[in-house]
Amino acid sequence: MKKLLLSAVLFLLGMTASFAQVSVNTGPEYLNRHWQFSLHGGYDFGLNHGNSYRYLDFKGGPNIGIGVDHYWSWFGLGLDGDYITNKPEIDVDGVVPNGLKHQVKFEESVNNVERIFLGAGPSFRLPATILPPFMAELNLRAGMVSINGGKSSLKEKFDEGSMGRTLYAASDIDSKTRLAMKAQMRFSYFFNEWFGLSLGGYYMHCFNVPYSDYFYKPIIINSPRKMADLEPDNVGKTDMSSLGMFCGVVFRLNAKKVAPKPPVVVPTPKPMPTEFTLKGRVTICGTTEPAVGAKVVIKSGRGKKMYEFTTDSRGEYSVSLRADTRYTINITKKECLPAEEFIIEKNQYNPVKTTLVTVDHCLTKPKLNEPIRLNNIHYDFDKATIRPDARPELDRLVAYLLDNPNIRVEMSSHTDSRGSDSYNLRLSQQRANSVKAYLVEHGISSSRIVSVGYGETRLLNRCSNGVPCSEAEHQLNRRTEMKVIE
Repeated sequence: MKKLLLSAVLFLLGMTASFAQVSVNTGPEYLNRHWQFSLHGGYDFGLNHGNSYRYLDFKGGPNIGIGVDHYWSWFGLGLDGDYITNKPEIDVDGVVPNGLKHQVKFEESVNNVERIFLGAGPSFRLPATILPPFMAELNLRAGMVSINGGKSSLKEKFDEGSMGRTLYAASDIDSKTRLAMKAQMRFSYFFNEWFGLSLGGYYMHCFNVPYSDYFYKPIIINSPRKMADLEPDNVGKTDMSSLGMFCGVVFRLNAKKVAPKPPVVVPTPKPMPTEFTLKGRVTICGTTEPAVGAKVVIKSGRGKKMYEFTTDSRGEYSVSLRADTRYTINITKKECLPAEEFIIEKNQYNPVKTTLVTVDHCLTKPKLNEPIRLNNIHYDFDKATIRPDARPELDRLVAYLLDNPNIRVEMSSHTDSRGSDSYNLRLSQQRANSVKAYLVEHGISSSRIVSVGYGETRLLNRCSNGVPCSEAEHQLNRRTEMKVIE
């Protein structure tokens, strides 16, 4: 019976948890915050003492109780008071053996056990939207119990009416403050918003209740008045529990069903844009001719290729890029020098303010015997070693020669007029040779490259020997050039 009640309790707890959210948010109506009062009476099926008393059982008896609960929708707190009585019953067959019953007469005396329980704890109920006139509740209570009574005895009685020895006796229970717990299920049907009838059951458990009993084992020795074999006293503490059923009436105050307030619709803020559109146009340098079919490769800051496509008939491309990422853009086309690498730094553009970014690129298309100046080919003073910052420009030249394997080029180096003519000629030849060595190291056949140092013989301005010029004018003459010769 205990296992059955425990299973029912767990089931109701699960149902309450499952429907609680549904009751508050999705049902067409719900019970508002309210008070609930109950009054009930019923039957307790017997007080189980775990065989602590050797020859005594506590049978069923009536119970009455009251309860007060305060609910906040599906959850509440409550206070219960219960009065339960149980009638003791002595196991006469256990005390007096069958062989002696016809020789010994006895008289039985019993005193009912009374329990008064007062406890508080949580209450749970199923939502009002499930079978609205009905309500199922689970009440869990912890508190104190007062247990009194249970004094019982079985005495021998002689023919002339006088009483003999006490064959068995159980002491009176006098325990006023014992811990107890109660689990109760109640099912109610409401005829209106405030009145209903209820039916339910409970399980009550009392802890560490004292007990005591003793008995004489009767033996006939020539006379029924002579008794022997006194058994030792049986004293200790034990847990006592019982199951019961009840029915009663339930009253609710301020328990009107009201429609839930519609949820406040908070407008979802529009997400902040994280991307912008990059639109590029590629032409042949020095002209308005679109570079049709040019290959555009876009890589992330870590060098991972993200996009690759070709320009359209107008030499244009378009792509959406994230603002929080660094990109490098490389553009190539056969018969053209690759465009200088275009870089977009992380968070360079704010998509909120700038949704479209337009850029122009140009590709240099070399002509036969027409020198092309290579930018950013720098050397340390009085040295011919290729510096690291010159490598991107030389890599563009490597890509051009690999895409056009049938051409030969002249790589020339030039100086300004400062310094002797012989020194400048020798230094420029060393620098031209360094450029050729770099190209050969990166896979270009040496037979396709002619390196020439012109020194100061091909100045681009008036800054010859002895002519005062600015640093910018001298810088114009210090250059590296590439010329297609075949």
